[in-house]
Amino acid sequence: MKRFILSHLFLFLLFGLNISAQDNPVADEAAVVQSGNVRFTILTPRLIRIQYSKPPTEISTSPLFEDRATFAVVNRRLPVPEFTKEERDGYLYITTSALNLKYRIGAAIRPAQHTDAALSITFNLNGRTVLWYPGKDDAFNLKGTMRTLDGDIGDSHRPNFENGLLSRDGWAIVDESPSAKRGDDSRTFAFGEAVDGIPWVEQPVDPNAIDMYFFGYGHDYKDALADYVKIAGRQPMPPRYMFGYWYSKYQRYTADDFRNLVTDINANDIPLDVMIFDMDWHKDGWVVTLAEDRYRFTVDMTKRTLKGELFDAWDELFLVGGAASCGWESYIMLPFTRVEGERCTYTWTGELKNRTENVEPRRFKLTGQNAWEPKHLHPFTQDESPLATTQLRTGGDDTKWQIAADGWYRITVDVFRETFHADYLGRTPTEGQATGINIKHNEECIMHNAPSAIYDLQGRKVASLMNSEERTMNNSLFTNHYSSGQRPNPGIYIIGGKKVVIK
Repeated sequence: MKRFILSHLFLFLLFGLNISAQDNPVADEAAVVQSGNVRFTILTPRLIRIQYSKPPTEISTSPLFEDRATFAVVNRRLPVPEFTKEERDGYLYITTSALNLKYRIGAAIRPAQHTDAALSITFNLNGRTVLWYPGKDDAFNLKGTMRTLDGDIGDSHRPNFENGLLSRDGWAIVDESPSAKRGDDSRTFAFGEAVDGIPWVEQPVDPNAIDMYFFGYGHDYKDALADYVKIAGRQPMPPRYMFGYWYSKYQRYTADDFRNLVTDINANDIPLDVMIFDMDWHKDGWVVTLAEDRYRFTVDMTKRTLKGELFDAWDELFLVGGAASCGWESYIMLPFTRVEGERCTYTWTGELKNRTENVEPRRFKLTGQNAWEPKHLHPFTQDESPLATTQLRTGGDDTKWQIAADGWYRITVDVFRETFHADYLGRTPTEGQATGINIKHNEECIMHNAPSAIYDLQGRKVASLMNSEERTMNNSLFTNHYSSGQRPNPGIYIIGGKKVVIK
């Protein structure tokens, strides 16, 4: 078992809408075609929004179309795809590179009638023409989610699953009509003005309106998902272990009961990822003892989440980047070496330089592997100097380190404590690696096979040193040992891969 939840997985989520600054729920006018009480919005060549509104005359004599963001759709301002529109013989025809829409002008759109008399869409799927109309049964939908599996025995809940975006029929519908019920009996809703940064739910402009999104993708499932993200907003992917095996039962278990369950699960070779303590874990009969090991708790104050885990030492750690000899090719990444006697500490020594043949030629990042789960380590800010970094983070934004000087570096990483230390060893491997330096408390340095240069913490060469077999260098003699340049200003410098204080 690669990950053990030490306590209940607390998810205190603030209810909010995943709207980014560039999202706009109002579509480009050039993408909109209105015909009486019907409005079509051509969002992509294979995605069309279908709206029908005919409110009571005492409310409005004109159709009321929803243009606000909803729970499912936050962005409709997409690049306008190429399409044509034509009115002929009482019908409106809209044609994209993938879809052919036919609407009988003046007709009401009523999905309950299950007919193509008012509206139909056709497209080609593997050499045959597929016909869709409002209310058509999506018999081969690959299904989505449902609120709960309580009471499930075998496959008994399959009819209760909501339809998803992917279907072997080649099409799918996202029904945003205010009257449409989802699998858990919930309905869609629109968002109004934000109060204290939180958008508030408001009533639909026409509670009887039809509002559907037609996805006609054939079996190009990845494209269907990609276009859905364009209108629904980007969603964070849950961690991989969330897709593994969960054990959860609303029953009074003692601590011993759970220990016995874990024993049985292991005996049956079930790869348990999450164990939920549903109830009574805080009452009598519960004794939890944590063995001496590495535990890590992650608290996100913004999302109000807490996750606890038994920390596994990673299997591997690599360096990859434009500044490395491997470039950004993941199959030839440069491996770290695990420090002997340290389960979570790794070290790497090698050359990093401005490799103009690569993308981002001065940058690099760290990546690793724990069982089948990839890991990524990043600096907290983009282009952070590796020589100035002490802490790093696992996951998050894809920030990278950037070197200031070409040369050899030694990097040490503790993946458990998330610490980072880098030494600049010089322009050549022998300049730093073949040098021994002992720094005494009186700032006197005893040098053997002394290095030839002094670098600042950014890796820039600031002075050259004279070579000698062995010499003693202190503050009073320092200036006599330069072959070029002036004595550096007081500060911390790198000499032979070691940090030296010059006063």
